[in-house]
Amino acid sequence: MLGQTVRGTDNDNRNKRKAIDIVVEFADLPRIKGKAELKNILEARLARQKDYHLEKTLRAVTGATNVGSWIADWVDATTGRPMKGRGIEFLEMRDDKCAHWEATFNAWDAEGPRSSLFT
Repeated sequence: MLGQTVRGTDNDNRNKRKAIDIVVEFADLPRIKGKAELKNILEARLARQKDYHLEKTLRAVTGATNVGSWIADWVDATTGRPMKGRGIEFLEMRDDKCAHWEATFNAWDAEGPRSSLFT
């Protein structure tokens, strides 16, 4: 349903909905190939994102492509700082599983001044 919001970090359940040969282009990371490599990267990322809360909203569906946005907050496990982030993603589906996931993501210190490469 468009505009529906989902919450949670159940990555085992989400991993079941990924194709074994998934290709992921996420932010500034090198291209990720395959479900096993993706699982390793997500586990490493979430190890640094303590108390991670995620809210996703489906924005559009066209053919086999879903477009969504998300906002998140967490505590950085290295610095102890509260963080916030947001992003947008394109999920190309095949046989009811995600075969290609392309996403952008911006993050910032929730209590510090915001900065950008563009300002």
